[in-house]
Amino acid sequence: MFEQLEAFFEQPTAASYRAARRQLLASCATPVVSDLHALARAVAKRRYREAEALIDAMLPSWSLSPALHDLAARVASAAADHDDLELERFMFSSCLDGILDTGDGSHERPYLVTYLSDEYDVLAALRQRACRQQTNETAQGLVDEITCDDGSTVCFDVTDLLRRKTHVPTPHILSTRVARPRI
Repeated sequence: MFEQLEAFFEQPTAASYRAARRQLLASCATPVVSDLHALARAVAKRRYREAEALIDAMLPSWSLSPALHDLAARVASAAADHDDLELERFMFSSCLDGILDTGDGSHERPYLVTYLSDEYDVLAALRQRACRQQTNETAQGLVDEITCDDGSTVCFDVTDLLRRKTHVPTPHILSTRVARPRI
């Protein structure tokens, strides 16, 4: 059912990310952001069995989320499951690289995201901190323009996301984690 998703993880490129994203958006229910909040809370409180159940319930809708794979890696680490830990780190890195390969963050080539939380994962990878966010309509669609504390801007294509039904802002807990370097 999710051939493109499997193909993306076998060969994570911008083209395979876009194809997997299209398939995921067409095939899955709209991800509920409160699920990601609940997962982050469960991990923060070290309720790992609850976190595992939440992860299982969130898939496949959240399959391309770096945030989900980062949290899943923390769960695997706590369980000393080295195989799952390496897999989740790989998936985290692949998802993040897939997003970063879709553009350069400029107005002309914004990063293509699948979840609003992806914006904060990208900012963390770029070692940037958001201080202002504005959504603009462009000829290409809807773009979130985030102004960072150093004055730079990073742009994200959110056209598909904002045209879907359910959206809630990204939680503070996800935007404050320490950035991991790209693998």
